[in-house]
Amino acid sequence: MRFLGTVLLLVLVLTACQETSTLDQAVKLGNQEFSPQSWAKASQVERGKMTASFLRKYNATELHRTQIEKLLGHPTGYYYYYNNNPAYFVGPNTVESIHGYGYLWVFEASKNDGQIERVFFVPEIK
Repeated sequence: MRFLGTVLLLVLVLTACQETSTLDQAVKLGNQEFSPQSWAKASQVERGKMTASFLRKYNATELHRTQIEKLLGHPTGYYYYYNNNPAYFVGPNTVESIHGYGYLWVFEASKNDGQIERVFFVPEIK
């Protein structure tokens, strides 16, 4: 019985420490419908509201960095100065990180072939 209690406690601690998914974070910014045309005309705040819709429409890790740029346009930011990782400032500019103002929405691409390996926000949206 003591073993079961310890395992249960461990599971609860690990679950509480898990990172919030990128989609769950994006939903906190809003649920405005994404299209390449509306993204191109949108403000940084409006773009933040479209991130959840984008993530629902596209499995980003099945895309190449050039496909991301075709959908979202020229990157508006850089993740640690690597231009092979398309990154876009989204959401309110009251959020600040070492990268700039707003959340940096990063599409981390393989340095070998440009395939998107993961998508995340900096800083994490709480």
